[in-house]
Amino acid sequence: MSCYKDGSIALAYSGEAAKDDDIEKWLDAGTFGKRERLDAPTYANLSEELDALGYAVHAPKVIETDWKDPLGWPHYRAEARIFLPGYDMTTSHLKVLANGNPVGYDSNNAANHKKACSHENYLVTHIDTSEADGAIAALRHYQPKDGDAVQVLFEVRYRPSRDFEKEYVLHFIVSDTKDYESDEQTIPGP
Repeated sequence: MSCYKDGSIALAYSGEAAKDDDIEKWLDAGTFGKRERLDAPTYANLSEELDALGYAVHAPKVIETDWKDPLGWPHYRAEARIFLPGYDMTTSHLKVLANGNPVGYDSNNAANHKKACSHENYLVTHIDTSEADGAIAALRHYQPKDGDAVQVLFEVRYRPSRDFEKEYVLHFIVSDTKDYESDEQTIPGP
């Protein structure tokens, strides 16, 4: 994103981020938008509109999910790939929970990372930083078959850098009946 002296904004996306339509919703619903989209939000003031722009540009986004029921295994396997815009290993903060439990990666707690990643149920398998505009994180959670739950609720808390005071929060469900369902995406407040 680039801002110019005349107040105009130029947005450029590549790779996985180009598939997201949060920017399109923001452009349509904003001050100069045509308001043609039925799913576009309405903004009460300029501050809300700018918060929504920040969300559209910086919040984590689900790329794909998968639910596996391996034959003979004592657990299900929920997997997801998420895009983290602007991710930097040295300045970004990422924390992931599965059904309220740590998935094994908290970039603010590197000492606990190794211990948590070795736990058999929770695992951030990989963070691919080769994307020019961010990173892709692969998540995996093993859900025991002896319980009632046939779904996993992932919670992703993300701050692209220390310059962001609050986190962007993404909740989504991976289950045997749905490939992907998002129940909330939180825009940080002031």
